[in-house]
Amino acid sequence: DKASRPVENKLCKGPIPNRSQLCQIPCPIDCQVSPWGAWGPCIFENCDDQTGKKGFKLRKRRITNEPTGGPGNCPH
Repeated sequence: DKASRPVENKLCKGPIPNRSQLCQIPCPIDCQVSPWGAWGPCIFENCDDQTGKKGFKLRKRRITNEPTGGPGNCPH
């Protein structure tokens, strides 16, 4: 196809465009999370009936680095 073939430089007006262009592609970064915190106090499932003593404790961690540039999710 004639439309896609290069022409002689003398036929072009203005500066000759570059044949390639450098670009930056960041490397993927995995999710990173902090260590688990300490366990919290026992939280009763039913505050009206504490005789069964059923409850749960919580501990937390936080996301210190969100993932970028690839597949991967941070744990919840």
